[in-house]
Order: sequence, then structure tokens, then C-alpha cells
Amino acid sequence: MNDLLSIAAERLAQQRLTGAPIDLELSERPLSERDGYALQRLTNARLSSLGLGSLAGFKIGCTTLVMQRFLGIGSPCAGEVFATTILHERGTVRAADYRKLGVECEIVAFLSAAIEPSGAPFTAASVASH
Repeated sequence: MNDLLSIAAERLAQQRLTGAPIDLELSERPLSERDGYALQRLTNARLSSLGLGSLAGFKIGCTTLVMQRFLGIGSPCAGEVFATTILHERGTVRAADYRKLGVECEIVAFLSAAIEPSGAPFTAASVASH
């Protein structure tokens, strides 16, 4: 599966950078959530090396049942944000640089330190210092 993941990661990275539709051959598509996140890690490493820069943060998507049903997935999903894609306070984007430009209301939190999964379960008090 590693060869297929590498091929898929390269294809996704090129599609992302060129603005081509995101599409994988059936044989390249992850069969499990675990494989999907492995593909995401490889793709993000490739994108980082091709100019999107370092990873600067994380995001959670598909947090509503409506979006999960629309995308055909069973749970929210985690993603990463590249430093070069962050607009601080305000910015300008060109519609021509995107396939489907949209606007979402985002909630952003800056943390002073990483919150490691090994610290679970979390409470407001246990993460307040972060």
C-alpha cells in the first residue's frame, strides 16, 4: 500500500498546486480512515517541500451532520494549515487562483504550547494554561 499512497500523494499534491480537479484513480483511494490520514501526511509533506511551507496549524472540518452526509463521511475530519496560506487580520485573494472560492466563518485559537493526545481526557481546567 505504501507505493500506492506515494503515487496518490504525488497526484494530489500536483492537482492542488495546479488547480486541477482533485481526483484519484480507484486503486489509489484510501480504503480506511487510517489510510486516509496516512495519505494526508504524505501529501502535506510533498506540498510543504513544493513551496507551501511549514505546517502552521490544524483545522477540523465536517463538524455537522449535514456536511458529513453531503461528503459521505461518518465523522469530523482533521486537517493541517500551511503557513503560506494564512492571511493575518486581512488579505486579498484572487478568485482565479481557486476552483471554487468560498468563504467560511472560522474560529481561530492561538495556543502557547501543544496539547498532546497523551494528556486526554481534557477539561477546560487542564487546557487553560495553553
